[in-house]
Amino acid sequence: MGSPGLGTSGSGDVLAGVIAGLFARGASADQSAVWAVHLHAQAGERLSRRMGRPNAIGFLARELPGEVPEVMARLAAQRRQGSG
Repeated sequence: MGSPGLGTSGSGDVLAGVIAGLFARGASADQSAVWAVHLHAQAGERLSRRMGRPNAIGFLARELPGEVPEVMARLAAQRRQGSG
């Protein structure tokens, strides 16, 4: 899971922002960290696929946050389908 592109400068800052955002939404610190790592990795994979390069390197950290809402929506939809 994840993408080599996550090794770019600023990617950790994006991860920290996702952790802080989840914590601000009411998740515990532990939950925020675990969920954010998953979301961050999925966002990296999604961005790489969207760029047409599954093992892409060289994307910019500022491109990652735009992928996170779609990843969250997809996971929420999967959860709803699984519980119904």
